[in-house]
Amino acid sequence: MDTSFVRPPAAASLGDWLTVHDMSRFRFCATTGINPGMLWSWLTGRSTPSLGHAARIEEITGIPPRAWVRSTHETLNPQPPAIG
Repeated sequence: MDTSFVRPPAAASLGDWLTVHDMSRFRFCATTGINPGMLWSWLTGRSTPSLGHAARIEEITGIPPRAWVRSTHETLNPQPPAIG
């Protein structure tokens, strides 16, 4: 399995937060000043926010910046691609 796109826990939490608060991604971006393309990359696990963006997200949602960090095991021991 390719771990480069494994979503960190915060991505799911932020998606849930948006749903519970009936907030669109675009409204969230307008509120936070975050670029919509960056937000999409974070929600899909393609990238993670900088510490500054993670802190801004925490101010609004309560999701701590550490929730964006992938586990050390995932980072140091990625699974090789499946053969076959």
